[in-house]
Amino acid sequence: MKQRVAVVGIVLLMALAISACGSKQNESADPGMPNPASVYCEEHGGKVDIRTAEDGSQTGICVFEDHSECEEWAFYRGECQPGEEAEPGSGIANPASKCES
Repeated sequence: MKQRVAVVGIVLLMALAISACGSKQNESADPGMPNPASVYCEEHGGKVDIRTAEDGSQTGICVFEDHSECEEWAFYRGECQPGEEAEPGSGIANPASKCES
């Protein structure tokens, strides 16, 4: 009887070990869903421009037909609208600032 319990226990442990080793988790962080702020920007006539700051961080900017811009999440939240001036100090360096004298 003790041998039978031991054999069943060993078989269960082996099955558990095999199933744990055989399953791979999806390493992709992409859930297959688009960024809702980017979609909102494009649905309202804007184009998303991803800008990279000097520290490597990236921010999505919604650029409208009149060339005004909003940070895409600010536009999504209703904090800015097409035609408004961009908020100063939005954390994005002005790429043309090196050209200014």
